[in-house]
Amino acid sequence: MVTLLCVAVVLPMDAGAHPGSGIVVDRAGNVYFVRAGEFVVYRRSPDGKVIKFVEDDIVRLPHHLFLGRDGTLYFASDFDGRVWRVSPDGKLTEHFNTNRIPAPSPVNVGSWGDPWTMDSVGNVYALAAPNGRAIVRISPTGVVTPIATNARFGELHFSSMTFGADGALYLTDANRVWRVVGDSATRIGVRSTPLENGAGVAVDSVGGIYVADYMALRVVRLMRDGSEATPPAIAGLRLSNPWGVTIAPDGSVFVLDHTAGGSGVAIWRVRGDNVERLYFARGARVYTATALIALITLLLALQTVMRVPSRRLDWMLWTIVAGAAIGGLWWLGRNLFLFEWLRHPILALFVFGVVRSGKRIMSRDA
Repeated sequence: MVTLLCVAVVLPMDAGAHPGSGIVVDRAGNVYFVRAGEFVVYRRSPDGKVIKFVEDDIVRLPHHLFLGRDGTLYFASDFDGRVWRVSPDGKLTEHFNTNRIPAPSPVNVGSWGDPWTMDSVGNVYALAAPNGRAIVRISPTGVVTPIATNARFGELHFSSMTFGADGALYLTDANRVWRVVGDSATRIGVRSTPLENGAGVAVDSVGGIYVADYMALRVVRLMRDGSEATPPAIAGLRLSNPWGVTIAPDGSVFVLDHTAGGSGVAIWRVRGDNVERLYFARGARVYTATALIALITLLLALQTVMRVPSRRLDWMLWTIVAGAAIGGLWWLGRNLFLFEWLRHPILALFVFGVVRSGKRIMSRDA
């Protein structure tokens, strides 16, 4: 248990939850974005002030932000298949719940960070199953319709979706981009340097397709014929792990960049030849809670090993040690979806072990 907790201290954040293309810009110039491993949607106002626009434990790791025409913000949360709606004044309400879909259904909208989006009439587009390779359209009444059924999509878990001004659905697929119209899907291959992991996607007013290539540490602009037309200012960006890209109403390109191995985040704005980093925050604090729990656990373990054995006292000390370890794993489960399924079984085993060992020690001391 102690070893597992110590390993968790150096576990990189992007091995767990990923933020998806979590950045959008409204007409007033407010930038909404997410950070890896947090239950928060941030807002940066035009004056540079950054606040926690949405912060609620009911929202699990928000991702793939979507902005409606009326300025309403939407996003999906991990684990529960729900899409949330946030009014301009910050009021949070549930917009869509996968449980509304009549059973049986393989759809779980946005679960585990899967991509999703909406069209202008309120239909939700999502994967047919977590980490699936099929796309479905879900009407506001919960009717599920498979689309682009003949397309051979690859791994879509780390992809993103968006609609272009032409009404087509654009979808990243590792090293490809797809353009979906109705039930027809056209693959857009990259003629020059292939994509490595297309995470975020956005389409400008003239059909240019911007892709945040997470693994290649770049943002590229592609045309529908697969040719690359990346503006020099964007090609010159020095990025760590770009997850999201969006086009502001004024045509500016915004890039969401996450530092490798943590929740550090930067927001870049490119307007013509002008490049500006609007926001930057380091992510070292992500490891603080885990490091403190690991340190307490190690100190208690060493103190127990070096002292004269006493059954009743040792049981109490090791209960504290196990409790500290459980606390660390619980924190990980709350912040990294990789550990989410471990939380409740570990807690049950902890309670069972404490009660069982306590009864044995008490019976021996009696």
